[in-house]
Amino acid sequence: MKKISLFTLCLSFFITLLAGCNLPQSEEVQPTMNVTQAFQTVEARLTQELAKTPLAPSPTPNLPTTSPLPLPTLQMTLAPTTSMAVPTNTSAAAPSSACDQASPGNPIDVTVQDNTVMSPGESFTKVWRLVNSGTCTWTREYRLVLFSGEAMGASNSISLPRDVEPGQSMDISVDMTAPQDAGTFQGNWKLMNAANNLFGIGPNGSSPFWVRIVVAGDVVPTATVTPGGPTVTPIVPTVTPGGPTAAPSSTPTLAIPTLDIPTPPGFVVPTPVGFTPAPAVTPGGAPAVQVNGSAILLPAQKLDLDTNQIVQSAKADFSYEKNSAGKHLIIPQGTTVISVLGVGIPDYAACSAASMSARALIAEELGPGAIICYRTGKGLLGKAVIKGMNAQDAGLNLEVLTWSQP
Repeated sequence: MKKISLFTLCLSFFITLLAGCNLPQSEEVQPTMNVTQAFQTVEARLTQELAKTPLAPSPTPNLPTTSPLPLPTLQMTLAPTTSMAVPTNTSAAAPSSACDQASPGNPIDVTVQDNTVMSPGESFTKVWRLVNSGTCTWTREYRLVLFSGEAMGASNSISLPRDVEPGQSMDISVDMTAPQDAGTFQGNWKLMNAANNLFGIGPNGSSPFWVRIVVAGDVVPTATVTPGGPTVTPIVPTVTPGGPTAAPSSTPTLAIPTLDIPTPPGFVVPTPVGFTPAPAVTPGGAPAVQVNGSAILLPAQKLDLDTNQIVQSAKADFSYEKNSAGKHLIIPQGTTVISVLGVGIPDYAACSAASMSARALIAEELGPGAIICYRTGKGLLGKAVIKGMNAQDAGLNLEVLTWSQP
């Protein structure tokens, strides 16, 4: 509004000035201003008016004051240098030997070879040669103990006479006495450390070493001859009228001498192949035979000794398994117990007197002809003869005989 008033004032002043120029002149000539002076005068007055009227200050935009953003500082952090281990292709270290391990010496049987024939009650000394193939010293706290079978008069536990360092050998002597009865007898032995842990020979240190003898009975054959020898009845002719008539005569009787040869106790005559003998009464009241026949066991199969049948149930008495070392084990099942009697044909009395346990047997260490006496889960006594092992499928050929309940 102030700007319009100032412009109006200037315009009015300028019009008045021009009008004045057209008024009649008086007698006295007044000095007049030229156009330049007029404009200067107007400019001066305008300047005065402007000075009186202060101009409103131009509004200054109130911009927000912003602090400048700090520039990010790049910090280069070097990761620690890690050395990468280059894998070395080395072969695995061989496992260390067991602390307690025994190996057979050369020879292991220094005295009394297997199946040595002895007289009843004969005294003998069995000597084994063993090598300490482990890493621990056999001290005097180590003992020789009876594992199974017959002790034959020896103590069940015998301390070692001296220390045996690893790599050294020792000859272990045990005094024994042959049983009074005839037959084949075997005692299986192992070593025991100070912590009462058993160990033996073989790849896993689980096989026993043994003594096996054959006791022969004193057999003295005697011939019993019927007194008087052969008896001959003479022919007496009878004469009748009308001509001689030959009367019947008695046939001469020849008495054949009878040989009475006693059979040694415990000895059973082998039965020929294909021959089935008539049932015989065993002296001493041995029970009749319940099952008798052959069986072939393949790995992972089980055998019921009460029926001589391959089964896959809880009725099994034997299990035939292959372990991690490639050996084939005969493992008793349930409450069945077994015992090894070596070679021969034991009778009921021999198996009945055998010391049995539930420990597994290694078939490769028994060999053909070995006898295993057993007592089945039903309590029946029996024996199994190892006939051999098939090289292709490792089938175990057995001849099984189980007696019935007495």
